[in-house]
Amino acid sequence: MLDRLLAVLKARFGSAPALSEAPRGVDVLADMADRRVMRRYLDKPVDPALLETLCAVALSAPSKSDLQQADIVIVSDKGQREKLETLLPDNPWVKAAPVFLVFCGNNRRHRLLFEWRGRPFVNDYLDPFFNAAVDTGIVLATFVAAADRAGLGSCPISAFSNVVFPIPLCPRMPTTSCSPTAKLIPLRTGMRP
Repeated sequence: MLDRLLAVLKARFGSAPALSEAPRGVDVLADMADRRVMRRYLDKPVDPALLETLCAVALSAPSKSDLQQADIVIVSDKGQREKLETLLPDNPWVKAAPVFLVFCGNNRRHRLLFEWRGRPFVNDYLDPFFNAAVDTGIVLATFVAAADRAGLGSCPISAFSNVVFPIPLCPRMPTTSCSPTAKLIPLRTGMRP
């Protein structure tokens, strides 16, 4: 397995670290280094219980300032999904994806800490956006890794950040506390070739 990890890293970066022995989890590291974006999907649904599990695993990731400032929206409403697909004409694979997720930064929890203590929110500058954006990136990366380990491929789409606000995805999530850090993850079922 060490040979595979080193070969994958060399193919990607032109060189590989001089590891003399395989680290623990070398097979997982080799799979992670060999991961590719998936833009073709099987016409097969993803088990909702598996999807819920992957979301729970992703939301269990460590977070900046321990505020857990990220949310995952599973877009299952056909009308919402069609609106989003229309806004992403340069990403035709979105229509074929059996699952459509949006990862959002949500600094509402940060603001609630101040509200609960009856204090004014004093950090209303770059910090709330930055914390939520970092947490969202951590959750997104954890979800992608977990989905890959479960045999699902995914494709983060950054163009989605440009169009998230015209579409209300979750009526319980105030738009004033959502930062434009959303990413779209269509999933494909089945194992990687």
